[in-house]
Amino acid sequence: MIQKRLKRNKVLNFQPYPSESRFRNAFYQRFRVNDFMCQPIESPGTGDGIPDAYISSRVHNFKAWIEFKNFRVGILTKVPVPYRPGQFAWLTAWTLMGSTCILALATEYGEAYFGGLMIKKEYEREVLLKRSKPTWKVKDILDTIEGDMQ
Repeated sequence: MIQKRLKRNKVLNFQPYPSESRFRNAFYQRFRVNDFMCQPIESPGTGDGIPDAYISSRVHNFKAWIEFKNFRVGILTKVPVPYRPGQFAWLTAWTLMGSTCILALATEYGEAYFGGLMIKKEYEREVLLKRSKPTWKVKDILDTIEGDMQ
């Protein structure tokens, strides 16, 4: 019991990004140095549900729409993702049409990435804990998303 509490407290001491834009910028920086083009999409003129960015790389033969979320999980066992109107429907529809879509989450447990039909409206806390790391390497993100798409 004490070891479990110590492990939990150690995880909760991770400092999440102070904002979604800081999370996005850190992601872009990591990907750009690995031969990716990262194009922010979100603007007042875009339609409901359009993701935050589009990423593409000829070197890695990979392209995807990506939605970023930065939030606190707290003590919830079922964790709802704070989508804006139309976002979940957009990601689901484009995934079903064959596009690669990514949900990038930053919480107090670290970063977690989900692709394809693994993008959900809510996650069990344990699923988030299993997927979360303080930081991910680009190759690990690509491998995880490709695994989710199968």
